[in-house]
Amino acid sequence: MLTMFAERGPRMVNLGYFGHMWELYALWTWIPAYLLHSRAAGQLGDARSLLVFVSMGLFGLAGCLVGGWAADRFGRRAAAVAALSVSGACCVLSPLAFLAPASVVAIFCAVWGASVIADSGVFSTALSEVADSRFVGTALSAQTAIGFALTVVSIQLTPLVAALASWQYAFLLLVPGPVLGAVAMSRHGRARPEPVTRVGGS
Repeated sequence: MLTMFAERGPRMVNLGYFGHMWELYALWTWIPAYLLHSRAAGQLGDARSLLVFVSMGLFGLAGCLVGGWAADRFGRRAAAVAALSVSGACCVLSPLAFLAPASVVAIFCAVWGASVIADSGVFSTALSEVADSRFVGTALSAQTAIGFALTVVSIQLTPLVAALASWQYAFLLLVPGPVLGAVAMSRHGRARPEPVTRVGGS
């Protein structure tokens, strides 16, 4: 487990994943409260729940599919950096979206819902490609355990920020996650090439 932090490739992938996790579950947990207190709450009415389901669920599904395709087409690093950059921008813009009309909020949530999860599968794949092949299972277990532990912190801190500064600014707490994750993945080199299997000889 410690080895994957000592080696540059696995370390960068893990830092990218940890930044991703800092944002993901706190957004999923608290986006209903954010919408409830937003200026568009009256316009959305009972449709708030539907908006959360569509933007985080259905657009999240679409984001996963696009993220997987992009990772295979353009590389793990490019796909992760793109997703983290978009979701990070949504974090930064969340105070403005808080004041926007319902139509703008709906589009904003759809973009955020798709981008925040688009890179989720990329990190486990990338880690399995760069980690020592003898310890891939341990590396993936440690990555997941630490990542989910971080979500506990960001989930607990988000409403505290909201209590201090209002829900308009609560999601600014999440900005460091995608920013640091994007920086780490931008420094991540290409995955170690797979060994070539020779047919008919060694």
